Amino acid sequence: MLSTTAELTDDDPLASVLGVIDLKGGKAVHAVRGNRDSYRPVCCPATNDGDPIALAQLYLDSGVGGLYVADLDAITAGAPHDDLLNRLAGLGAPIWIDAGVVELQLPASDRIVRVVGTESIASLEELVPLRERWSARRHGIVLSIDLREGVVLGGSPALASQTAVEIASEAIDSGFRRLIALDLAAVGAASGTLTLPICQAIAEKHPHVELTSGGGIRTLADIQILKEGGCRYVLVGTALHGGRKKLSFGSGTC
Repeated sequence: MLSTTAELTDDDPLASVLGVIDLKGGKAVHAVRGNRDSYRPVCCPATNDGDPIALAQLYLDSGVGGLYVADLDAITAGAPHDDLLNRLAGLGAPIWIDAGVVELQLPASDRIVRVVGTESIASLEELVPLRERWSARRHGIVLSIDLREGVVLGGSPALASQTAVEIASEAIDSGFRRLIALDLAAVGAASGTLTLPICQAIAEKHPHVELTSGGGIRTLADIQILKEGGCRYVLVGTALHGGRKKLSFGSGTC
């Protein structure tokens, strides 16, 4: 399983993968290109009606290192999925949760990492009290630099006017060591690694930062490309549940 300290090896390619679950209206939905109004419940061998627990178990049975859960209702100012999030956390795997800046009723555990995206904040200063509160519950915190076709999605014009590398540098200067670069235009689109140039630029400038990315992943080769570009972890959803039980690589599978 994924941990914050374990070294990853190419012998276990899925250990660096976080299986993505997008929650909306109590269902796991299939995210495509960030068009949230059109998301529909996931239909796959594990569930035909978007059962989040069944989808999570499918991921874990496939050997992924952990779960990444985006509570889309909480992110868009709706009610958070507290019960579902607790059930997912109770599966025992490391779990990263993006619910915006909403306070969640979660147990104190170092297996839980809170993710805050730039679309949910007006400035990085908002992260300071969140980091203090969540650290008291032994929860890690990761800043997600949210993008659409390479342009930052920010909760204010000032934040949205910055580049991803500028935001990364500011976050690192303020003490963050874990960042995500995620381009919503690639999510669910099997388009390949759109964030690679951004990840490479951040990693070159800040080689010690822990980077995560994803969106558009099709094969193990895409995962390896992001890892070689400086990423430690990779977010994967559609390639795991979208009609394929295994990520393909050439003529083989993992």
